[in-house]
Amino acid sequence: MSPFKPWFHRDRYPFMSQLFGQRPATMRRRCRLQIEALEERTLLSTGIESINGTGNNLANPDLGSAGTDLIRIAAAAYADGISTPAGANRPGARAISNALSDQTDPSNPSQEEEPVRLHLRLRPVPRSRPRPHARQLR
Repeated sequence: MSPFKPWFHRDRYPFMSQLFGQRPATMRRRCRLQIEALEERTLLSTGIESINGTGNNLANPDLGSAGTDLIRIAAAAYADGISTPAGANRPGARAISNALSDQTDPSNPSQEEEPVRLHLRLRPVPRSRPRPHARQLR
């Protein structure tokens, strides 16, 4: 059922049949939708691809498929040999990021002047030409 049928019912709007000279159902039977193909569509591959990735490489059909090991340059080095990352005594990513982007000044431990320094750094550059006075703008 069309979502517009309650709004355009012939009993609700009798002038529709007068306007078109016939009932909308009769008109619908006369005006069939005709579809014309504008261009021929061609498929990129004619074969059926597998869902698990096998058969993508003709020389090695299992390369890159699901459930196979990836090619590694070095041997896998996990702490437990399966999945735990190695290097538990190494610093984490956040500690390295904080150490590299440390903006504290060792000579100023209180850091009270930081907002003032930031304001002075972000101050707009003065213009080379003078600004017009308010009288000249009117």
